[in-house]
Amino acid sequence: MKVKLAPGEQVLTRTRATPRSLVWPSIGALVVLTAGGYALGWLSRAAVPPELQQWQPLLVTVAAVGGALLLLRMFLRPLLRWLAGRYILTSHRLIHRRGMTKRSLYEVPLAAVHQVGVTQSLVQRPFGSGTLTLDLGFGRSVSYRDVPCADVFRDHVAEAIGQLPQSALFNGRAMMGQPGPDQWPDQGQSAHPEARQEGPGGAWRGAV
Repeated sequence: MKVKLAPGEQVLTRTRATPRSLVWPSIGALVVLTAGGYALGWLSRAAVPPELQQWQPLLVTVAAVGGALLLLRMFLRPLLRWLAGRYILTSHRLIHRRGMTKRSLYEVPLAAVHQVGVTQSLVQRPFGSGTLTLDLGFGRSVSYRDVPCADVFRDHVAEAIGQLPQSALFNGRAMMGQPGPDQWPDQGQSAHPEARQEGPGGAWRGAV
């Protein structure tokens, strides 16, 4: 599914989620390959027990096919799912594309975003990845997990929001049922208890 751009809209950056989700599938694939190789080697030897000799070709086939199916389910499917995912930032929207055989697009207009935040777990912190959160007001938010270079990506989003005209911000938030400029919180207020307010569309960095 190709992203269709509106007139004047430009793609600013695109990236995939970090491959952290492939860690356990990779470990599982190594286990399957090790066990499958051992089983095939044991079944293919000449000195198999007499009661298994007549079933030897069938057992070898079952072991090979079973190992291939396990690899397909445990590793190939998550790999294809990860390869198909995209975070796409345009001058108007932030788009999350998912799915390989059945693709879907989830998008948030930048004009509807009040704040952009990043949180990092202990696992994400060494890799510079994090969870990007868009505050849409009225307690609503959208999160994107395992965004690489999360701080840089957050800055790109905040900069793109800052480039929008005030009329676009008002119209976008009105369409989302959000308050207009006369109802925006004061500069000292924040929609997140540990956030630092930088104005409508600004960025905040949660405690990590």
